[in-house]
Amino acid sequence: MEQEQAAFILAYAFSDYLIKQYGFVLYTDKEPQSPLRKMTLKFHQDTVYLSVYPLEYAFKVLNFESRFTALEQTIQGQMKGIPELKKAVHDFVDNKNQGQ
Repeated sequence: MEQEQAAFILAYAFSDYLIKQYGFVLYTDKEPQSPLRKMTLKFHQDTVYLSVYPLEYAFKVLNFESRFTALEQTIQGQMKGIPELKKAVHDFVDNKNQGQ
C-alpha cells in the first residue's frame, strides 16, 4: 500500500473515532491552506473552538513525527479546560454587565 492510501485510511479511521468519541464534525475545505488540510475536523462548544487536520496528522504519524495518542492527549487537555473557560467567560460578562 502506498503512503498516500495509508494516510487516507488512517485519516478516515481517526476522524471516525474523534467524531464518535468527542463530537467533532468533519468538513471539506474548498480552499485549503495546503492539500493536506482539505479534511478538517471541527469542535465547537460555548467559547471553545478546536480544529484538527486528520490527513495532515496521518502523514505525520506515517513519517514517525507524531502519534495519534499524542493528539488525543492534547484534545483531552483542551476538553478538560472547557468548564473553566466557560466560567471565566460567564464571570467576565457578569462583571461587565454589573459595571454598566
